[in-house]
Amino acid sequence: MPFHFELQIIPKIDISKTTLAASLVKFANGSVSIYMSKHIYPELFEATFPEVVSKAGILWGKANNDNQCYCWFPSNLLSDKEIENMISWIEKFRKYQLIGLNPGIKRYFSNELDYCMALDKRTERNEKPDLLLTLYYTEMGKIVHNIYENYSSEEGQVQLNYLIYRLKTAFTDLPIQGIREEIVLSTTPVSERDKRLSQVLTERLAQSLSLSMIIPTMTISKPNLQELTIDEKIRFWNKVYYYDENIRLNEIVRDKVIIVIDDIYNTGVTLWSYAKYLKEKGAKLVIGLVCVKKLTELDNNPIEKSRKRSGV
Repeated sequence: MPFHFELQIIPKIDISKTTLAASLVKFANGSVSIYMSKHIYPELFEATFPEVVSKAGILWGKANNDNQCYCWFPSNLLSDKEIENMISWIEKFRKYQLIGLNPGIKRYFSNELDYCMALDKRTERNEKPDLLLTLYYTEMGKIVHNIYENYSSEEGQVQLNYLIYRLKTAFTDLPIQGIREEIVLSTTPVSERDKRLSQVLTERLAQSLSLSMIIPTMTISKPNLQELTIDEKIRFWNKVYYYDENIRLNEIVRDKVIIVIDDIYNTGVTLWSYAKYLKEKGAKLVIGLVCVKKLTELDNNPIEKSRKRSGV
């Protein structure tokens, strides 16, 4: 029996993280099948390729793999360009990390962040033959790391430009087709004295996309959040947002769709807390677009701090 997905403008990510498992098969008779993970991806595919979906002979049939479903297209209905675009979409979403609430913060939040996507994981596991588990940077993780290490150098600026290009490409893959409200970019709250990488990325991306930018400036000092537990982070951000004078916004956010740009998604507390604040100020939708997501969402316990010292 075929599956039916109720198409929404912003499909809900109801698990902590997921990546696409998919394949496209072209048969000798000219027909085409595309197999993909059942969770959220069919909704995203329909939103991205409405004309292609209308040609399907079977829409989201049950695949042999219980975790997948498939679309089947009769012979020679799809153009080479449509197939090429579908393959490109699959390749990108195999890398993208779709992010929902993780168990560590689920009790604090619900629907504040409508959708969140990272370009890739920050690190990847590599299990060697001797069963020793090591971690290594992904392509995006290495680029972000190198920008931090060599920001002022020519190499650092080249990699920064490439990162902005990748964010711009990912922006076009967000499920915001058909949204009529004004779309603006924002960064997570920044200090009056410091200019973080996320702010640079947001400014450059806003300029490239010809979009307005909301800058949330903190008027109080910010601790080193990497040294805080999740509960401590929650208490800090609740204190920040409780008093209006702690945050200055350069624009009104009411009824706007806000895309929040950040460099690294760690536990998610900063992004989800900011999304909650924006919703309370009247934002219509809040979407996160981040460069890399940490492999785990562990609290800052001794094991996690040890990993930080080792650079992962």
